[in-house]
Amino acid sequence: MLKIKAYAVAQPVALNRRTGEELTDGWNLPRQTIYIKDNKYQRLDAVSYKEIADHQTEFFERLDKIIKADPIWATKNGWDKLPKIYNDPKRYSAADLIKETISHYKRRHDPTLSMLLRQKYLIRKLANELGDPSVINDWDIGITFKNPTEPVLKKFYDRDIFTQVATATTYTDLFGAKK
Repeated sequence: MLKIKAYAVAQPVALNRRTGEELTDGWNLPRQTIYIKDNKYQRLDAVSYKEIADHQTEFFERLDKIIKADPIWATKNGWDKLPKIYNDPKRYSAADLIKETISHYKRRHDPTLSMLLRQKYLIRKLANELGDPSVINDWDIGITFKNPTEPVLKKFYDRDIFTQVATATTYTDLFGAKK
C-alpha cells in the first residue's frame, strides 16, 4: 500500500462547455478537477510524484494484462462497462481508465483525486473477483489530506467517502461498511 500526505487543490473555476453551460459531475455538482499537491501552489516533490505515478501506472499496466489475457472473464465481470465511480460524470470501461491514467502520467500531469478513487474502486473489484484480498494490501493508496477543510472535499465527506477523524483525515475503507 502506498501512503501519502498531500494537499487537495481544486481548479479555480468549474469547467464549462463551449456554450458556457456549466459541466456537472456524476452527483450533478459543478465539475472540478482536484489535484494532489505539496501545497496550494507547488507540485509534489519529484520523489512523491514518482512514487504515485509509478504505483498507479504499474497497477493499470497489470490490470490491462489481466483483462487482455482473459477478455471473456473481463466482459463477464463487467470490466467493459463499469458503473459510475463516485462522482465521475459517466460510466467508463476499464480500458478507458487504463489508457487515461497511463497517458496522464506520461504527460507529467499532477495526480488527481479521481484517479486515486478509481484505482481504489478497481482494486476492490479485482480483489473480490479474484478472491484475493492481498490485491488491496499491495495496490491500495492511502491519503491523508493536509487541508481536510478544503471546500471542494465537502461533497466527498457528505457522501461518507472520507471519514474525518479528530487528528487526521484519511480514506475510509470505501467498501467496508457496505458488505
